[in-house]
Amino acid sequence: MAEQQKTSNGVRKSSAIILAILIAAITVILWQRFIRDDFNLPRGGETKEATITIQDGQVVETKESSEGIARPSTAIEQQKIENEIKETFQETKKIMITSGVKHSVPLDEIVGGGPPKDGIPSIDRPKFISVGEASEQVSDAEPGLALEIGSVSRFYPFQVLVWHEIVNDTIGGRRILVTYCPLCLSGIVFDPVVNGERVEFGTSGKLWNSNLVMYDRKTESLWSQILGEAIVGEMTGTQLKVLPSDQIRFGDWRKFHPSGEVLSRDTGATRFYGQDPYGD
Repeated sequence: MAEQQKTSNGVRKSSAIILAILIAAITVILWQRFIRDDFNLPRGGETKEATITIQDGQVVETKESSEGIARPSTAIEQQKIENEIKETFQETKKIMITSGVKHSVPLDEIVGGGPPKDGIPSIDRPKFISVGEASEQVSDAEPGLALEIGSVSRFYPFQVLVWHEIVNDTIGGRRILVTYCPLCLSGIVFDPVVNGERVEFGTSGKLWNSNLVMYDRKTESLWSQILGEAIVGEMTGTQLKVLPSDQIRFGDWRKFHPSGEVLSRDTGATRFYGQDPYGD
C-alpha cells in the first residue's frame, strides 16, 4: 500500500514537472513570435535626414542630407508648378534614413500588434453572394463597407473584415484594395498603384498609432492605412489614391442595391464569423 502511494506521488510529481516544462516552452515560443520582426526594422544606427519630392502620389526624387537628425520633420512644403500641358502639384517632405532604410515616422513608434506578418490573412480571392443569401448571415443593423464601381455594387460586412482586415479585390478588371482597421473602426478603399503597377497588400502584424500597418507584396514597404501612405521602406512617401466608399448598415444598403454583391464568409479560412474577436 505504501509502495503504491509512493509510486502515485512520483507519477504526480513527474506530470507536474512535464506540465511546467510544456508551459514554459509554449510561453517562450509565443514570446519569440510576439517580439520577432519579420521586416528587420533597424533599431539604432546612424540616421540621416532626406527630402523627397512627391507628384501625383508617387515619389519622383530623393535627396539625402549629410547632417544627422534625431526625429523626422513634420514640416511639409507644398508648391504649385505649372507646365505647358497641365497644372500639377508637387509636395516636398522630410523623411529619415536609418541604416539604409527610409522611413517617415520614428521607427520606435511602429510596434508589434501580436500576430506575425500575414498572421491575419488577407482575402486574395474573394467570393460574393447575393443580397438574399447574405440576409441569412448578416442582420440589417450590421455595418460594413460599401462601394460602387461602374455597374457593380458591393458590400463588405465588418463581421468578415474584422478577421482579415484586407481584401485584394477586382471589379471590372480593375484591382482595388479594401481595408479595415478594427482598432480604429476605419474602413478605406484604395487604388493599389505602386510605381505605376497595381500590387497586392497584406497585413504586417504591426501597428502605428494603434492603426493597421499594411505591406505591399512587391517591395515589402510598410504602409499606414489611415494615411494611405508608405511610412517605411523603399516606397516611403508614396501615396495611394482613395476610392469613394461608405460605411453603412446592411439593411440601408440593400434597400438601394437589391441586386448588389456581398462578400462571402467562404474565405478559405476558418473563423468565427459573426463574432468580434475584439469584443463588443
